[in-house]
Order: sequence, then C-alpha cells, then structure tokens
Amino acid sequence: MEEIVLKTQVDARFKRKILLKGSFISFLGCLLLFVAGVFFPIHILSAFGIPIFFIGILMIRWGIGPYRKISKQELFPNELIFTKKTLSYRIQNQNAFSIPLNALKQIQFSSCKTTYGIKVLLNIPFSEKILLHNPRFNIRKFHTQSQKRFRCDFFFPFFYEKTFRGLEKFGPLLEKSILQFDEKI
Repeated sequence: MEEIVLKTQVDARFKRKILLKGSFISFLGCLLLFVAGVFFPIHILSAFGIPIFFIGILMIRWGIGPYRKISKQELFPNELIFTKKTLSYRIQNQNAFSIPLNALKQIQFSSCKTTYGIKVLLNIPFSEKILLHNPRFNIRKFHTQSQKRFRCDFFFPFFYEKTFRGLEKFGPLLEKSILQFDEKI
C-alpha cells in the first residue's frame, strides 16, 4: 500500500525565540522569589508570602512550558499520513483522526512570524465522515482553533515547506488541483 508520511520539524530560529522568551519569564519568577525572600520583612512575608511564592513558581512554569512542548515535539514528531483514501494525523505515535481524501478541497503551506505548517480546507458537505481514532483527542477544539487563528478547517503546525513540496511528487495519490503553495498568513 502506497503512503506518504510527512513529519514535523521545529525550526531552530523558532525554538531559539521561544527559549529566550521563556527564559526571560522564568528569570522574572526567580527574581521575584529571590527579592521577596531576601529583602521583604517578615510581617509582609507572613501576609503575602504564599501568594508571592505561587506567583513566582507559576511564572517559572509559564516560561518553561512552551520550550518543553517544543522539545517534546522534536522527540516525538507529529505525522501526516497520506494513503490512497485518507489523510491521517498522528500525535506522539498515536492516531488522532483520519479525513477521507475526497473531502479535501485544498491543502496549503502557510507561514507567519509565530508558526508555519499545513492548512487543510474541506469540501462541505462531504459524504464520508472524519474518523476519530483517539477518544481523548478533542477534534472540535482543534477545528475551532484552526478556524480562529488560521482561517481554515485544520491547521497542522511545524511542517516545513520543503516537506510539503514533497507532496508534488505523488501525483497519482493526490490531485494537483488541491495543492497550493506560497500562502502567507
């Protein structure tokens, strides 16, 4: 059975930007904890110590979170799998959902300052249903976020343009008319 597998790749510049921003926020959280612990009098700490502690810890967590998510993305890349009948999306080696190819209206590569990836527009209505393989995956939330942020039915982040252009080679599997290039968000 012929299939095309596209894997996510995180751009080094994007990762560096997230790391710098996250490090700054985490540094502010550490600074808050240090200043409060060293310079605040005991009577202020007895009243505001616990909230200051939790705010500092939350700032550290908030700063580290996006970088941790991107690092996890590199270890376990998401995959788009094109077969003769379906487009399947795998997250961390687990099938999330499958879309029948006859439901696809257009597939585009899109990029902007904050992200890059593949946009999918669907023919509505379509005869076959989207199959949900993982019951814990919230496809409604994924669809709503894609519509809000990227004005499409599904947006799959962190797929390079070079990877997307590899779809051109597989003409028999995909109609050339649904592929579209050079889209800027």
